[in-house]
Amino acid sequence: KIFTPPVRSAIDPPLSQPSRSGDTVGYLDLKWGVQLSQVEGATPAGTDPDYGGVQLYTTKDSHRFGRAQVDRIIYGFWQGKLYTITVWTSNFLDFNDLKADAFRRYGKGFQNRVDVEKFYWSDDTTDRLLSYDYNTGFLWMRSREIHERVRARYPD
Repeated sequence: KIFTPPVRSAIDPPLSQPSRSGDTVGYLDLKWGVQLSQVEGATPAGTDPDYGGVQLYTTKDSHRFGRAQVDRIIYGFWQGKLYTITVWTSNFLDFNDLKADAFRRYGKGFQNRVDVEKFYWSDDTTDRLLSYDYNTGFLWMRSREIHERVRARYPD
């Protein structure tokens, strides 16, 4: 099973300054809510059981996020629509490249503690979490519009 941050517990990030992004693009020009058929070469990677099941997929595309070499990218689909994207690294050097590119794209983000590599962004369309711990780093992104539908159907 490929681990991805649990959708349910993966936070409602604290508010931060609005990101410069603000558009509906999640990653690689994929818009939030696109159908699985629009993700070329998607192969099943598991299911997160929360919210009635978030279907997880990966692709064989180049695993880069800006300058960062990443281990894998996991796409989460809720009711057939792109809901989450998680970009994984397995070492600190690649995480630093991932962090630099995230800061370039979205601004510095909100950090609760300066001694912990964890940053949050939230804008009109996307929630994001960048985190590094024990040789594993990730950038997790979630569609706010789809998450509102999820919460309406599965209130906490």
